[in-house]
Amino acid sequence: MKRQTVFLRALIAAVALIVLGCSGSDKGDKWILIGTYDSDSVYYDKDSVKPLQGGVVQVWMMTKLSKESVAERINARKNLNLPVEGYDKSSYDLSQVEINCGRRTFKQTVTEEYDDQGKKLSGYAGEMTIRISPGSRGEMIFDKVCQK
Repeated sequence: MKRQTVFLRALIAAVALIVLGCSGSDKGDKWILIGTYDSDSVYYDKDSVKPLQGGVVQVWMMTKLSKESVAERINARKNLNLPVEGYDKSSYDLSQVEINCGRRTFKQTVTEEYDDQGKKLSGYAGEMTIRISPGSRGEMIFDKVCQK
């Protein structure tokens, strides 16, 4: 009887580990949560990691926006006299970034903002390169895609 109980407990534990190990993030297995930044959840697409020349790595990131971030963005758009219609339903950003692993720099090449239904609210392309600061989103992705 004791042997059966031990076996049954081991079997239940094994099944639980398999089930937990197979469950992906809420955005599917494609997006890997790398942490939070200013109360937003930051993910990267593990399948999009692409080494380029000169120690640069290109990758797509997703930032799920908190209510506070949505309110801040609406205020920023108002201050710039930009339209705010639909921005109360902002949900996430997708950004293509390039990380220079040797120079510790971060370049956001494309950013698109989406609402909670997946409708694109805005998008822009940019080429501004910034140094990666400690504790920043740039450092979060740097730590994931750059070899130590």
